[in-house]
Amino acid sequence: MKKVSLLLILFSVFAFSQRYTKQEISRINEGNINSALPIFQTSDSLQHHVLLTQSSDANPKDQHTKILVNRMKLALISTFGGVGIAAPQVGIN
Repeated sequence: MKKVSLLLILFSVFAFSQRYTKQEISRINEGNINSALPIFQTSDSLQHHVLLTQSSDANPKDQHTKILVNRMKLALISTFGGVGIAAPQVGIN
């Protein structure tokens, strides 16, 4: 029963996971993909809107997710003391 439940959960993650928009893919891949993504601020109205928008689950198998995670990690490291980061903070919902 546990295996069936786990399979159903995994299926739902992959079946209903987000497909990145062209704009998000462009943002993920812009510039040097081995550099940190800029962190959004609430003082900019467009960035503030992105921060308030509800996010969708990302597909962990998507090639862009791997790049996004690496760039988010670099963004976090660049904050000198940050303890966590979420995709909307770098413009991905």
